Amino acid sequence: MSHLKKSLGYTLIELLIALVVSSIVIAGSYAGYTFFRQQYELLTKKTQINRNILRAMNIIQSDILQAGYKAYQSSDTMLSTQPIRINPLLPAPQITGTDFTLVFEDVDSASLPYRALVRYFLATYTPSGKATSGSRQRLYRDWRRCNNPAIECFISNSTSTSTSLGLDRTLGLNGSPILDHVKTFKVTGLNPKNSGSFQNQFQTLQVELEVGTSNPIEGTTKTVSKKFTFFARAKNVSLVP
Repeated sequence: MSHLKKSLGYTLIELLIALVVSSIVIAGSYAGYTFFRQQYELLTKKTQINRNILRAMNIIQSDILQAGYKAYQSSDTMLSTQPIRINPLLPAPQITGTDFTLVFEDVDSASLPYRALVRYFLATYTPSGKATSGSRQRLYRDWRRCNNPAIECFISNSTSTSTSLGLDRTLGLNGSPILDHVKTFKVTGLNPKNSGSFQNQFQTLQVELEVGTSNPIEGTTKTVSKKFTFFARAKNVSLVP
């Protein structure tokens, strides 16, 4: 009688155990990869927001720094309400708002002095070909030239030097975007002057911003946003007599 030789190999139970262990290892590796990828994307989006807001802050602070500057060779007066005006489309004075203007003297490309008005405001932006649901808010900067510096420089009597970029010119909404995906924008006037030509004029502005990113983190519904608060002083308001 011949004896059957036992075949060498894995049993079915051993194969099932190996399959289960391999599945656990693969699932754990994928979960770890997903976690670190999402953390990397989160860090990247926060870095992008920081970079964008710092660039915008430098522009805003530079303009506020000049508010109230009047060239000494200029004979045109500058009213006490002109250097900084919050919510310029509403009766002055406004202490807090989402829109503000700055007035100061500048020099054009021909080295000729002129009076400039710079406006910061939020406006809704809808990308071309997108539905209204794809709209978002942008912070715009509109550089304007005062038509008649001998009288008060205001939005209605100044001419924008900025490109329209699809905004409504009839409402005075011209300008170039300096910050995208802005959720909130708030300006508060601080440190009003006690005396002088610019009495009661704010010398410091507190600017609050909340900025987000365009898309949520991949694989989640979590969006990224950051809040910023910074201060800028209008030094020329206190220097001009």
